[in-house]
Amino acid sequence: DLYIEFLFLHSLREHGLDVSARQMAEDWVTYLDPDMIWGANKAAYLNFQEDIWPPMSGNPDHTPLGNAIDFQIESDLFGLLSPGLPQASNAFGDRAGHLMNYGDGVYGGMAIGAMYGAAFFESDPRTLVEYSLEAIPTESRYHEMILDVIAAHDANPDDWQAGWETIFAKWGEYLGLDVRTNGACVYLGLLYGEGDFWKTMNISMRCGVDSDCNPSSSAGIIATTLGMSRIPAQWAMLRDLPISNTSLSGGPTLRDIYPDPIQWDEIIAATVEVGHQNILANGGRIEDGVIYIPVQMPTVPAFEQVP
Repeated sequence: DLYIEFLFLHSLREHGLDVSARQMAEDWVTYLDPDMIWGANKAAYLNFQEDIWPPMSGNPDHTPLGNAIDFQIESDLFGLLSPGLPQASNAFGDRAGHLMNYGDGVYGGMAIGAMYGAAFFESDPRTLVEYSLEAIPTESRYHEMILDVIAAHDANPDDWQAGWETIFAKWGEYLGLDVRTNGACVYLGLLYGEGDFWKTMNISMRCGVDSDCNPSSSAGIIATTLGMSRIPAQWAMLRDLPISNTSLSGGPTLRDIYPDPIQWDEIIAATVEVGHQNILANGGRIEDGVIYIPVQMPTVPAFEQVP
């Protein structure tokens, strides 16, 4: 998941904030090892090889995985770049999400991105969950799923397993890579985790399905509310672990962009750099080390659904 986000970050630094979806896709072809991507990402990569470019590469006419989880688990970057700027994160999401996804597959990433951006200013998980509803179409099934999770939590606020059973009785028919079912695991963790980093991550993991990705999303949002200095020490130490940047096949690799191993501090510094650029581009300013961000309300993207 991180490899795709690292590459999105590179595309933004290389081509600027207005990088097109086509430019991002071409960077995939140049730098990604096709043996290290799966699901909707792999389907999109194969579409690029056939001269099918975004947004058609994520369109149901060209992929059966429009509703897959891929963009949801790769959207963290765009929320982190857009503190308090949900229109900006949705604009990124529209371009990047349609490389590999469509409809709810894109909305899942937009909802996650909106929560990340709001988490710089809001720590209450319930408020963040409700805020994400404003960033996606009310007619979408992803929006419906979020409302179902809220209702399940309200009916059993002290029993996450009861809430899980309620949700999976309905959404459990969409297992595997489906963005709605996996998104429900993220939202269950957020609501039942009550702002606690470990509890949030633990519940999202125990909900199952894509149980490495879902706790990464919910824990990342809570970590953003906490800030780097307040992440519990046993988890903050992970920042010091290097990330292998090797290729499985000996083919293209991100080593052409980032050294092997990748160091977290380099990624963090690059994210802050682009985040500052995004804030300035959206009417903010930076004076004497203080960042001023204009109030920006979410806007709902065009409605689309996988048939």
